[in-house]
Amino acid sequence: GLVRLPFWVIEEGKEPIRPWGGAWVSLGSGKIHIGQAVGPAERDSRQALDAFAEFALDGTRAGYIPGRVEVTGPGVMEALEDALGPLGVMVNRRDRLAGLDNLLRVLGEEQGTAGALPGVLEPPGMSVERVAAFAEAARLFFVAAPWKNLTDQDRIRLEDPKPRPGFQNLLVMGAGGRQFGLMLFESAGFHEVILASDDGEALIKGDAYTSVFFGQIHEMPLQDADIFEDLRLMVADPRAYPWAARFGP
Repeated sequence: GLVRLPFWVIEEGKEPIRPWGGAWVSLGSGKIHIGQAVGPAERDSRQALDAFAEFALDGTRAGYIPGRVEVTGPGVMEALEDALGPLGVMVNRRDRLAGLDNLLRVLGEEQGTAGALPGVLEPPGMSVERVAAFAEAARLFFVAAPWKNLTDQDRIRLEDPKPRPGFQNLLVMGAGGRQFGLMLFESAGFHEVILASDDGEALIKGDAYTSVFFGQIHEMPLQDADIFEDLRLMVADPRAYPWAARFGP
């Protein structure tokens, strides 16, 4: 198939990109092959066909033409049917392929990106529509730049509309010019813990809290970054991609 690889390519002076490549798994032998990787603007369904040809011609890893292939990814089915149909190869399309999912998981583990941060769609009840609404709220928050007037000394108590438990108090992050966002928590006493903590150790042992962070796209969980890229969700700045996380003892 044609897949988005689970790591970032970061070059000085350029925006980070998630590369796309043609990837194949031989379920019989367990061997794998990934073809040339390119940026999202250059991705093409023929990458999957090129990678297939490389795999089929490589006697050390595959060296054969299978009777049937299962494929996934934009335009891959059509590209492979035209090329492989005359060779008698049956092409079936699947929304997801366990072999490719496992390959990407292993690559993510090798790169240190798999499982590091849960994606925004993982909690029950989340939807793409809710993510889009969150993205727009975060964009407006960043444009308003409340850190110009507030520091971590300024605890804000939310009263109306009445917040859900755990969101009664908030701090705006960003007055120091490094980490932008906000932190929400339950008890006013936790604010004293935050101010007294230099290394974060007290935060880990204290109450649960929720933070919204702003940063570059490669600092987000991979699933979140995929959604922002695929849906072309707007951000206020290349440093203003938002992601939220709940932390607890």
